[in-house]
Amino acid sequence: MVDNILKHFKDIVGSERATTDDAILLTYARDQQWPFVPPRKPDYIVRPTTTTEVQQVIRIANRHKIPVVPYAQGVNVRGLCIAEQGGIILDMRDMNQILEVNEDMMTAVIEPGVRTVDLAVACREKGLRPAIAGCPGVASAGANYMLRGLYHHMWKDGIEHVLGMEIVLPNGNLLHTGSWGFPNTLGPYCRYGIGPDMTGLFQNQPGTMGVFTKLATKLYPKHDIADWVVAGYDDISDLVKVIKELGKKDIGASCMGMHWLGYAMLFAGNIKDVFEFKDTMGEYVLWAVLEAETEEDIIAEEEKCEKIVRASNYVAGGEIFPIPEDIDNEFTYPRIVSQWFRLGNYYAVPFFAPIDMTKTYYEATMKLWLKHNLDPDLCGWFIAPMDYLHHGQAVYFEVETFYDSSDDEERENLKRFTDDFNKKMMEIGMFSWFRPNPGNMGLTLPGLGNYANLWKQIKDDIDPNDIMNPGKVFVI
Repeated sequence: MVDNILKHFKDIVGSERATTDDAILLTYARDQQWPFVPPRKPDYIVRPTTTTEVQQVIRIANRHKIPVVPYAQGVNVRGLCIAEQGGIILDMRDMNQILEVNEDMMTAVIEPGVRTVDLAVACREKGLRPAIAGCPGVASAGANYMLRGLYHHMWKDGIEHVLGMEIVLPNGNLLHTGSWGFPNTLGPYCRYGIGPDMTGLFQNQPGTMGVFTKLATKLYPKHDIADWVVAGYDDISDLVKVIKELGKKDIGASCMGMHWLGYAMLFAGNIKDVFEFKDTMGEYVLWAVLEAETEEDIIAEEEKCEKIVRASNYVAGGEIFPIPEDIDNEFTYPRIVSQWFRLGNYYAVPFFAPIDMTKTYYEATMKLWLKHNLDPDLCGWFIAPMDYLHHGQAVYFEVETFYDSSDDEERENLKRFTDDFNKKMMEIGMFSWFRPNPGNMGLTLPGLGNYANLWKQIKDDIDPNDIMNPGKVFVI
């Protein structure tokens, strides 16, 4: 049967673009957080280049009840693209066309294989920018937008950048969301079509309802006049107070608070340099990005920002200065990830919560960190206002570290910390996990009640054979 199905796939995408070769399957078996998500080989790799090919592959998979895992660029964490139940990895890296950059509509239309860096370059040529995610430049822009990523450069833009999508449903039919789906449509430029928000239905879950093959995203003006303020604090409450004040007064394009380790990793060339940053900026660091269209406007922003920071209990920094070239490059053409791994494998656990709870979360985190014999200097974290604190005090809170994946004891300590951390954050209370994944959904689903019941009913109606990335949301 496997040979017969493989033949069907080769007939659709070409003999070189579908395989069951074990050596190739192994390359898709794990991501860089493999200690937390067990590796699992898929049964097939299929690499379509058109929406029609995606539809045909999905129809065969649905007919034979074969799991399908959508895969955009392969820059994945937390096991979201691991074929947990075998089946097909639908590798769409070669569906990489930027179909439109529309200056009048301030939008772009892209395929799933478009890399963030390539979209940034295409937009910059027209004086625009996309939302630049805090991820590698080679990551899929569309997948990041669909999963509501993080946008360190411009938190003021929020985390919602999708206007509409073309989606292949589990039965192989096409769905266009937002204005894209309206009769005689004028284009995919309006998020809100008639009736419910269909775009949102397919977001923030890793390909469990269907496969997006085109996506319309918002674009923004690109201002080249930019400055930066950095200040250090010894009391986390002082840091939070400044972030709230900047958000309340709508000052700057972005601001974040972080542990000194995260700040050091931006600049250090090696592990020795990283630890030389300790105690130079205090325990906690604020950064704020200021942007404007004119010199007059940037000066006004600087004066307002400087007034707030100088009135706070900062212990270092507090000055306005030009954004360093490497940071500006990261904001413009996303980050170079080599710096992430100077200390080892990267690990993070993120969630959304009100900023006033920051100290509570941080103290609980450090208590668990020490309980599991983890190095306190390597307990990094940061907070970032996901809509600049305009509503609900919502911030992105992340615990992050670097670890030696070859050290069995450290790896097991970190896994036990993760289990305890997830339980403790649920006990304290928060808004939500950043994204559903196998590591948090098993704990969360029992408490979701009718929310989970309705979600599952919708999933069952759309995907009755449960072929779309099974096991990632509704964890058995």
